[in-house]
Amino acid sequence: MDWNKYESNILATASVDKTIKIWDMRNLDKGEIACLSGHEFAVRKIRWSPHDANVLASASYDMSMRVWDVNRDLKTPSKFKTFDHHTEFVLGVDFNNYYSNMVATCSWDETITVLDHTKPPPKPPTQA
Repeated sequence: MDWNKYESNILATASVDKTIKIWDMRNLDKGEIACLSGHEFAVRKIRWSPHDANVLASASYDMSMRVWDVNRDLKTPSKFKTFDHHTEFVLGVDFNNYYSNMVATCSWDETITVLDHTKPPPKPPTQA
């Protein structure tokens, strides 16, 4: 789970049910305010961008990292970009605090990748 860096009452949670849920702590009795679907397996880690209140990254057991554009009004479906450059479970994801588009991922495939999430995804490594 991770707190939004710009909206102090907004919390995102990752789940084994393949979803990410966005919660408003002021209205927990109404349930989540958004449910993001797209991963094929459990979502292992999520992180809000420290540079943009609407950008959220997720790491999953489906061997992908996704960057979500969560609309402020949450009335329209969120867009996401998929990065499937790992060959095993993606275990971690984090944004760089100093470079706005830089994201790092780590995976069970024993690799760490640093990339610009606004550019096309890197190609997955080829097996020798």
